[in-house]
Amino acid sequence: EGAYEFAQALNIKYGDRIVIAREKGLDISSSLIRRLAGDNRLAAGLMPNAVSDYIRLNHLYTQED
Repeated sequence: EGAYEFAQALNIKYGDRIVIAREKGLDISSSLIRRLAGDNRLAAGLMPNAVSDYIRLNHLYTQED
C-alpha cells in the first residue's frame, strides 16, 4: 500500500484530512536555523512565520549574557 492510499485510509478512519506534499521542501538544516536565530538573522521563507515568531518571542537559541 502506498503513502497516498494509507493517507486516504486514515482520512476515512479518523474523519480528518491528511495531505501529502508533492514538492520537496527547502534544503535547510536545523543547525543553520539555530545559528541564524542565535545571530538574530532569521529570514522570511525559511519556515512558517508562526515558528520564527515563536523562536523570537521565546528567545530560543540565543546566548544569555
